[in-house]
Amino acid sequence: MPENQDPQSNEGDGTVGSSNVQKQRDHIKKLEQELADAKADAATAKAEAAAAAADREQLATFQRAAAFDRLNIPPTGTGKLFRDTYQGELTDEAIVAKATEYGVVQPPTNATAPTIPGVDMDAMSRMQAALAGSATGPTTNDAMALLQGAQSTQELDAVLEKLGILGSPQ
Repeated sequence: MPENQDPQSNEGDGTVGSSNVQKQRDHIKKLEQELADAKADAATAKAEAAAAAADREQLATFQRAAAFDRLNIPPTGTGKLFRDTYQGELTDEAIVAKATEYGVVQPPTNATAPTIPGVDMDAMSRMQAALAGSATGPTTNDAMALLQGAQSTQELDAVLEKLGILGSPQ
């Protein structure tokens, strides 16, 4: 072997040193490929994270719009300004309080009895009075017995008229 040649660099001459060099080169190529794969995986993960963040942001936007819609905050005029600038909590109470404070919605009214379309409120009052026992006429037990005893819709209508729920009380 010549003196200026490194004993470990017997490249290509079929000796033990050349097989070690080839193994090291193969190992380096493998590591380079793993690095390239890791970089590709990192880029994919970064893109997926960005997509997930965009999805979360879109979900928050939809939840915010749904909250304002549910609470009847108008999508135009001052309601739109309120929707665009509201920075508080997204709870019903907090939104209604601020919207009321700024005059976007009217304060909630504390109605004593809910209004039901098609129901005569006078008849409803008479029925409540009858059930409370403050009205003259049949007691609650009598009213229930009369209602349960009705065999047809005509009899039921007659009982309801007698109780003052339909038409005028007799």
